[in-house]
Amino acid sequence: MNYVEIVRCPKIKCRPSVNRPSQGKLRLTDARTKKGVLISGIFHCETCGSIYPMNDGILNLLPINIRKLVEGTVNVKSSSSQKAIAEGIKWNKNMALSYNSNVVDERTSADVARYLEKCEEILVDKIINLNLRKRNEGTILLEIGVGTGRNLIRYGSRIIGNSQESDSHFVQSEKPEEHQNCIILGSEKKYRKYPVFKDCNSVGDAYYKNLKLAIGIDFEESMIRQCLSLMKGRGLKSLIGNRIFLFLAAGQYFNLDFEKSDEYQRCFRIITCQFQTLGNQHRKQQIELLENMKRLAWPKGKVIVSVFNRDKFFDFGLNIFYKDVLPTVGSPSNNSSALKMRNQGILVTDRGVYSQWFTKTELIELFRVAGMEAKIVSDENESIYNSEHIDYKARKQYKDVARDVLIIAEADVSDRATKKKAI
Repeated sequence: MNYVEIVRCPKIKCRPSVNRPSQGKLRLTDARTKKGVLISGIFHCETCGSIYPMNDGILNLLPINIRKLVEGTVNVKSSSSQKAIAEGIKWNKNMALSYNSNVVDERTSADVARYLEKCEEILVDKIINLNLRKRNEGTILLEIGVGTGRNLIRYGSRIIGNSQESDSHFVQSEKPEEHQNCIILGSEKKYRKYPVFKDCNSVGDAYYKNLKLAIGIDFEESMIRQCLSLMKGRGLKSLIGNRIFLFLAAGQYFNLDFEKSDEYQRCFRIITCQFQTLGNQHRKQQIELLENMKRLAWPKGKVIVSVFNRDKFFDFGLNIFYKDVLPTVGSPSNNSSALKMRNQGILVTDRGVYSQWFTKTELIELFRVAGMEAKIVSDENESIYNSEHIDYKARKQYKDVARDVLIIAEADVSDRATKKKAI
């Protein structure tokens, strides 16, 4: 599988149909490879003629109108969704440089962000691991809003950790009893005492055998570049463009093509949108994103979304979470318009950051509008908040609020699961 085979033009009008299955196919020119991996080239849509450049291993699949809006080109004919996405890209760019160190990194990020992320990871992993073990079939993971790659790094570590080539990429932990005999990246010894690498082999060789592809997309270029750099630095270079693919793209427009491979066509597909990514968009874009996630998961798959609980996050979010990650997101705005939005569960900061929180009912309804029947799974797994893989001091301080703050929902996508009409 390569880049030419896996993607199609992101324009909605170029999506394939029963009568036109070849719509949106991309043709590659000016290709340049390094050790068999494509690192640059120009992708041309054979349907509409749009051009999508690839530089330094990153393929830009943002629609041309969004690219022009981000660049500041005037008089661009664009939809309201494209304009909103372009605004989101701009304020994400303001966060990108400090996002990894303040929100994601196991050594330097804010305790509250690290704890909430770890709770989310354990629960989402539980869903993914169950699929990989019980189904024992090929699975494709797609993360929308990959950021700097905390999840892809975990998945990639498990692929390599369970492969026969692991000795060339990893060394054993100096204290296997402490890290449950986890294989640790030799080039990242400084991370050994941090939870991100614990329990890598919890599902045996299922990741190596059954996780066929892990795909990450983000609409902000700096995030994708950091993700690519971190993956290479942690020994996952051999997987990039092979088992792991990264794209600069917007979730509402992303399009995949597996028709050339019977193996990938038959795969179960898990599409995730984690850690409030869905809420960092306006309602119309949220619906469009969920609709496309459903389409990407078809004909058999699962959609998983993690957001912040509007009912429980207000005081905790303002007084603890956003205060701890203030260097990245900025200070909450206190003008009359921002205060009015905040009372509706929408945060606006002086960096332009926009974040809409949800009630459980609102999230379920949003899924229904997008044509899916979802269930809240975070309520069913209270044990994750006491997990041994989470720092005890942080667990003691945040476990009671985290149980209420995180809402994680999943929906099955198939003929049977989606036969009910959306309301």
